[in-house]
Amino acid sequence: MCHFMKITFCQKFRLFVKSFINFLTFCQNLIILLRMMKVQEFTKRVGINLEDLAKQLGVKPSAVYAWSAGKRTPTYDMCVKLMECGMTVEELFGKPYLSSVAETHQAFEDRIESVMKRMFAKIGKI
Repeated sequence: MCHFMKITFCQKFRLFVKSFINFLTFCQNLIILLRMMKVQEFTKRVGINLEDLAKQLGVKPSAVYAWSAGKRTPTYDMCVKLMECGMTVEELFGKPYLSSVAETHQAFEDRIESVMKRMFAKIGKI
């Protein structure tokens, strides 16, 4: 067996934890995106209701209501169509989007680091 094929349990575990952290970070960022979309602000600004927006986009009104409520996110193509209808990046993603993601990501990393330190301290005692 080659030397690089020999991976210890701790190395495997660290790789797993890093992958898991990346997955959780992705999920957390997606949740922030869900909360930040401002469909109603856009419709008020342009003077249409959610049903009219749905007709312009060629989707059911229930889809637009779900985006507005943060229950679903539009596809990439729908985001493009929304911007073609006049929606701004701030309305699509929310003004505090980038700073919120950075702050949430940092808090999450700090928490994970704390958990990892305690876990590896316990592993070292075994």
